[in-house]
Amino acid sequence: MVINGVDFLDINDYEGIIINLKDNHYVVDVTGNHYFKVEKTGKSFTETINDLDDEKKFFEIVRYYLRNNKINEVINKTVISDYKGTFKVVCSSCKRILAINSGIELSNKINNAIMDKYYFDRYEYCFNNDIKEILCSYGLGLMKYGETLILSSEYDKFCDADLLSDIDYEFLKKLLLDKFDYKTKASIKYETKKTCFGVSLNKAYLINGKLKIDLGFVKTTTLINYIYKIIYYYNNDLQNLQSKQLKLKI
Repeated sequence: MVINGVDFLDINDYEGIIINLKDNHYVVDVTGNHYFKVEKTGKSFTETINDLDDEKKFFEIVRYYLRNNKINEVINKTVISDYKGTFKVVCSSCKRILAINSGIELSNKINNAIMDKYYFDRYEYCFNNDIKEILCSYGLGLMKYGETLILSSEYDKFCDADLLSDIDYEFLKKLLLDKFDYKTKASIKYETKKTCFGVSLNKAYLINGKLKIDLGFVKTTTLINYIYKIIYYYNNDLQNLQSKQLKLKI
């Protein structure tokens, strides 16, 4: 393994970690714009991994990035400037990226480490901040959160439909049930809006009391159908709760 930009990596001050494969060896480019000299007090990160084989070094570099960043976006396949080919790109809230060439077959251990950290950071953010928009990337392999939450679905040939993963559906369900006020019914309302191309389309909004979440232009019903399931569950639960409260008053 060759690591270019060791100093940026060791002081945890970089813009990106780009991992390629050349002649069956990993080449890691760590990019940055400036360098601050830091007094050495012990072994640097790269010194701690020097004696490991390349696969273990690869995993430790990924772990190093994950533990030093809040992950807010994962793109399964995209391009990045100044590099050939496509990459799996992991982005952080402070705009630092980890990019792994698509030609590198990632182990389950690495994939799971990336997704576990993304799910953890997404949960922490979404349950403590307002979500203004929920969208679905439908087969693009894009997952992202912020004021806009983007879920990823994949086409299932057996169901002949785009489906959310079980993890994403359970997360969406838990998130919306946490946001609902348990005083008023939830519903989806539609408004006709013009796109930037001047085409009129139905735009969907999730409504519950003061809560209003933009669900985007309705080109496909997959996400809407999932949300209708959650609304049905919530409204039934609300009705049962209100019935119990009424009985207690009587």
